[in-house]
Amino acid sequence: MAVDGKQLAGSARKARIHICAHVLLATSRSPSTVNRHMKYTEKKSKHPLLAPHIEYFNSIEGDGNTVKQFISLPEGKVGMVFMLSGHTHNYKKGVYLYNDTHRIVGLIQTPNFIEASDDIFTFCAVFKPGGLWHFLPNIPVNKIADASATLEDIYGKEIYRISDALMMAKDFDERLFIFESFLLRQLKPVINRVQFAVNLVERLNGNLNVAELSSQLNISTRQLRTIFNEKIGLSPKQFIRTIRFKSVLTAPPTIQENMAQFATKIGCYDESHFIHEFKSFAGMTPKKYFENRSFTSDFSNYKRLMID
Repeated sequence: MAVDGKQLAGSARKARIHICAHVLLATSRSPSTVNRHMKYTEKKSKHPLLAPHIEYFNSIEGDGNTVKQFISLPEGKVGMVFMLSGHTHNYKKGVYLYNDTHRIVGLIQTPNFIEASDDIFTFCAVFKPGGLWHFLPNIPVNKIADASATLEDIYGKEIYRISDALMMAKDFDERLFIFESFLLRQLKPVINRVQFAVNLVERLNGNLNVAELSSQLNISTRQLRTIFNEKIGLSPKQFIRTIRFKSVLTAPPTIQENMAQFATKIGCYDESHFIHEFKSFAGMTPKKYFENRSFTSDFSNYKRLMID
């Protein structure tokens, strides 16, 4: 049986880890660009009821010999991960946290360093901003994130049946069918106001403030904050900052631009403000990030940042 927000908060104290994210959100769209030791597969949903809410499904399988490390940066999305085998360590604030459970991951606001075991095998749905809410029981998304909820906490024992079916499936497409069937049983009606807000922030690359966004939706900033926390899992301010940061990674400075010029172009007050904002998300200065090929070899696909 699924649980409510208060029960989730209690379960958090028993959880082995607040995984905080993106173990498989932080991958690329091509097996060859993930690394030669891991098999990566990704497909978009073709189902008309799921495609508006889900960015893609993906899977990673380790080779049994190689431990892999990833750095994951904020992007405002959430993943529902089935950990079919193996485990991850999430390095945060000097501590390694262990996870081998099926759970919701994402909504980070600082960089996360993640190590995947050599026998890792996962199947994951990556939701668009605001997408996960449509598949949850009556629980706000921010409560899920705060409690580091396992999928069993949210959906009950059915998760083990789904997990067993995913493990027994013969290939990615069969696992995709099983996962999509599960999600379709959970689907709730679309909230157009949330989708409008997300689309507006993304279209403007985060170059607006909370007051302007609430004005566009014709609601108070307090109402806007409630909607974002419950349906997206971030406050409006956090989401706007995250999308602004994402826009920097997808359209980095040109060779001709210095950091001051680039900061002005993307709407930051000044160079120092831009550098401070960037470091808060990436854990390093923009100069260090953009000059390091291991980070920028595929910066147009900002989800995949891999440490070799």
